[in-house]
Amino acid sequence: MADESTTTTMASVLNPEYIGPLLDYAMDSFVATPHVNVLNLAGRGTKVASWPKVTKDTISATTAEATDASNTALDYTDVTATVAENVIVRDITKLARRSSIFGEDELMRWIVEEGARLVYEKIEDDVIAVFASASTSVGNSGQPLTLSDYASALSKLAIAKAFGRAVFVLSGTQQSNLRNAVVTGGAAFLGSGAGNGILAQANEDGYVGSLMNADSWVSNLCDASGVNTIGACMVSGALKPAQAAIGLAVLWWPEVEMLTNPSLRSEEVAISSAHAATEILDYAYVKIVTIT
Repeated sequence: MADESTTTTMASVLNPEYIGPLLDYAMDSFVATPHVNVLNLAGRGTKVASWPKVTKDTISATTAEATDASNTALDYTDVTATVAENVIVRDITKLARRSSIFGEDELMRWIVEEGARLVYEKIEDDVIAVFASASTSVGNSGQPLTLSDYASALSKLAIAKAFGRAVFVLSGTQQSNLRNAVVTGGAAFLGSGAGNGILAQANEDGYVGSLMNADSWVSNLCDASGVNTIGACMVSGALKPAQAAIGLAVLWWPEVEMLTNPSLRSEEVAISSAHAATEILDYAYVKIVTIT
């Protein structure tokens, strides 16, 4: 046979492809930031945040009857952080907007939402980067996270008198090491059900369960240090911010600005935040340094 009508001969009347919904790309959840001490600087007329702390005094001796007691000055120290802007800009031509298969409004909505996610990720990344500043640590360089390391982190918080609710933020490898250690522990964890929480499937919010009465989250934003990755066990500031190890100053959370450029027939979209993260209570967290 000859002269068949094919997809080649009929190309001009056939759709080249069917475009489905946009797929998500891999992105870490917002897991560390909910546990920090947030200072909102909006409307304060400054870009510098300060976390003051009373200097602890001690009473070293008794005072005899009818003897004047000497004064003890009440002293304070403080930690400051200066916010800086973080921004992502998209410039979309009018032709691209009007010819988008998703429609102009839907395209612009997605661009704004995607930009906000990226800015939130930058906030989270800056918070997690502070883990490396902790002076107390557990783990062995180049070695997996062990149950002993996990328990030791909790113990070191207690030794430091950090008595708030302890939470873990672990790297992907660290949470894998922890699960393997629980499974290897056999009946001690599996038979009693003590390891059930940490062995459950990770939630979309990054939560990977509870072990030794401490909740854990996973984030691949944990920074590398040589052959290691740094996670943390820290006192959560979610319920009592004054106990948090890390402070986050925010002048504005992700906001959107749009500007039309007539000469280019384009719409410029900027999504930005102004923030800074810093250590405010060194005794309230322990860094976990184990193999990447």
